[in-house]
Amino acid sequence: MFFLTLHAPLLCGQGTAAQISGIATDAPGASIPGATVLIVSQGAGARREVTTNQTGAFIAYEMEPGHYRITVTAAGFETVDSNVLTLTIGQKSTFNVALKVGGSKQTVSITSAGEQLNTTSAEISSVVDENTIRELPLNGRDPSTLVFLSPGVTNVMNTSIGERQAGTSIPTQTGASAGGGRQGSTYYLLDGVSNIDTYELLAAPFPNADATQEFTSYLPGNDQTHALG
Repeated sequence: MFFLTLHAPLLCGQGTAAQISGIATDAPGASIPGATVLIVSQGAGARREVTTNQTGAFIAYEMEPGHYRITVTAAGFETVDSNVLTLTIGQKSTFNVALKVGGSKQTVSITSAGEQLNTTSAEISSVVDENTIRELPLNGRDPSTLVFLSPGVTNVMNTSIGERQAGTSIPTQTGASAGGGRQGSTYYLLDGVSNIDTYELLAAPFPNADATQEFTSYLPGNDQTHALG
């Protein structure tokens, strides 16, 4: 599956929206219910506030890809302030936090963190960011060719089984084949909306690469050879 995001305001539809989840605990490891988790976008300034449940867990759905600052507060505990979380397309990020007993005016700042791992699903994904997209020598400046950077993915149109309707197709159309998958086995999304030529089962035209923020290709956590790209 191929995800593409434009510079224009992103409509976080199914597939492109990210999420943040985690657990708030105290120093010994006991859960902290009722803690407030404030998530602020560093780019758009959008704010999302969620509260931990009885087990100390929280989750924020439908998050746009980007950089976020997270502030966690709870009565009787020091405030934790982190500005190191980056979400990519469709990412399910885990942000666990341990609060120390103290006054609410005391703040612990986190300025660096390890890689944010996906602990909620078995999806295998790869992300190409804006800087890489801008510098890559894409043939025809077609963002759909970015999918061929993923291991084991080739253009089915360069094989003997690739088919294109003569006279009616776009000459530059591509179709990713992951692990020998047939034409049409890859599903393309543009800002969360299907971007498929349903007649040819190939990628429909994409905007110029200079208007692309990032793309993600992923393989769901199962044994089926599909939806990679």
